[in-house]
Amino acid sequence: MESSHFPVFPASFWFVKVIKVGGSTLAGIFRAIAAHHGIQIVNPTQGFTRLTDERVTESIHMLSELGSEYIGIANHMPYRNISLSGPVLRFTAVRDPIDRSISHFYFRCSKERSLDECRKDDDGLMLFLRSLKSNYQTQYAFAGHFDGDLYDFIFVTERMDESLVAFKVAFGLSWRDIAYLPSKILNDKYETFSEMPLQKQRQVSQILSPKIESDLAFHSYASHRLNETIAQIDSFYGQGTYQRQLECFKHVIEEVGRTCGDGHFENRWKDNGKNFRCIDSILMNV
Repeated sequence: MESSHFPVFPASFWFVKVIKVGGSTLAGIFRAIAAHHGIQIVNPTQGFTRLTDERVTESIHMLSELGSEYIGIANHMPYRNISLSGPVLRFTAVRDPIDRSISHFYFRCSKERSLDECRKDDDGLMLFLRSLKSNYQTQYAFAGHFDGDLYDFIFVTERMDESLVAFKVAFGLSWRDIAYLPSKILNDKYETFSEMPLQKQRQVSQILSPKIESDLAFHSYASHRLNETIAQIDSFYGQGTYQRQLECFKHVIEEVGRTCGDGHFENRWKDNGKNFRCIDSILMNV
């Protein structure tokens, strides 16, 4: 089981933040963990959202010189073998590859046009899907060579709250560490694969099917591994423990939404860790 049954943090960690898998929300959670447990986060240079090898190496050296024992990474940067001080925990997230690819299109398109215009641009969608690298998530998280043992925990986007509760129990965390407000909230909704007309679904499937075999296996592996972790939590702590924790988390998130979800507020970094002061305040002793 992915647990030592006592707090694992502080520890150096790398959250490999794949694009369009709910990564900004998770990055906010990892920034909260860093803040609560004395871990220094490596950030990109001013004006950038992604890390480079040079920036990571330079920051690790600087932080080590300043006496930082634990260092964390939670920005966009494909996995590669980078040396952090001491043992390093590795985390990532995976999403259904068709849904991720469609979301990626809308993310890019909506930077230049309205969401309504993007929804109507079927040709643009198909062109974008054709341009995507094969097995995008596997390439990003494993440098192309799948190895499930590389990661200490893998979040499943479609089962985010389930993943977070299993992560909390397995790594000895608190509700304050994992509570969140979603980083990306759309006022208007884009068309998902299941909502597309059948002919459009066929076009998307025809383009993506030859390009997502490894990503589908990655997604299936992560979901199976999450199920195993949940079963092991119940085996160790008693049957029904996980479900009770999940129900409690739903109440925590509802309270966070009611109390901290409105108005203008400060984030931990860009859109990571929304209204963290409010969340920390209401969950300080929980």
